[in-house]
Amino acid sequence: FESKDAMMLEAFKQLLGRRRDLIADMDTELTGEERRALVAAFYLSRKHRDSSDAACPIPASIGELGRLPESFRIALNEHLELMIAQLASSPEDTDKALADVALMVGGLALARALGPGDLSDRLLRAAKSAVR
Repeated sequence: FESKDAMMLEAFKQLLGRRRDLIADMDTELTGEERRALVAAFYLSRKHRDSSDAACPIPASIGELGRLPESFRIALNEHLELMIAQLASSPEDTDKALADVALMVGGLALARALGPGDLSDRLLRAAKSAVR
């Protein structure tokens, strides 16, 4: 790699790509709403909140993206566009898919900030039940 930023960017892209691969492996007969519910069931779980291995990089890196080179924001933008296309049943469903992704990322970020405990668990359950 030509720089530390280039190495970090490649790792970031790889992690994001793995997330999309998991969605791509879902049953193609599922509706967008069903796909989002399945994603939320895992994404907004205590296991995912507490995981350090296979955790989504977005909640942890969101605060830093403004200080990193623009290439990181471009990578996130591309990832979100591709992922929203996977999670929406139709063009009309795109805004709902986008809102659900925002809810999942924000919910997980808050739950991780709180750490294991009652409020964190309630937050995960509330966010999960709101994803439709």
